[in-house]
Amino acid sequence: MEEILEKVRLATHKVLAGEVACERDSIVFEKATYPLPLIALLLRAAIERNGRLNVLDFGGALGSSYYQTRDFLASLPELRWCVVEQPHFVECGRREFQNSILQFYDSLNECMQAMPLHVVLASGVLQYLPDPTQVLASFVHSAPDYIVIDRTPISISGKQMISIQSVPSEINLSSYPLWIFNEHQLKAPLLKDYKEIACFDAVDGTLGTWKMKAAFKGFIFQKRIGTGTA
Repeated sequence: MEEILEKVRLATHKVLAGEVACERDSIVFEKATYPLPLIALLLRAAIERNGRLNVLDFGGALGSSYYQTRDFLASLPELRWCVVEQPHFVECGRREFQNSILQFYDSLNECMQAMPLHVVLASGVLQYLPDPTQVLASFVHSAPDYIVIDRTPISISGKQMISIQSVPSEINLSSYPLWIFNEHQLKAPLLKDYKEIACFDAVDGTLGTWKMKAAFKGFIFQKRIGTGTA
């Protein structure tokens, strides 16, 4: 855990120093690949709130998605980007990266107490959680205007399963359990209170082979009228 944090920490400092364009999963990139569907949604949400935007970035490391989108959000009169992460990431984030815009929280509830949520983002994180359905239900309970799921593996065969992701040694030699989702099962906890307004291909492409093949996708959901306020 500490080794992963250190790689992300060093990579994030390189982004801040202008040495690299962006960081994703501790890997640095000389040229930015902008998450354009996410950026478009964030700007839409901000327009609807007269330029105010509060984002909860669940599992957002040390602000990776914030740094990938900040240039497009720079003209907003009010922006708060709140990362909910594991305690060691939160401690590091508060110590080295927190500012008036980028803030770090230990839980969704802690963040909700600090501000109303306009957008909840889960990018590249649901597949690593023991109970992603429960987490999605907590997103609904927080009642943001929009929920964005990005960089999430969807089973091409339609069969939901748990696989093993092997991380190469040049990144961090390790392996993790990984959900490969059935698309309908993934969305189910959201669809009573939210409607899907967009689906897009994520930057990660595909993984696996044959029956275990998955395509990384993103989805944008908008709160239905009459289902609470944010």
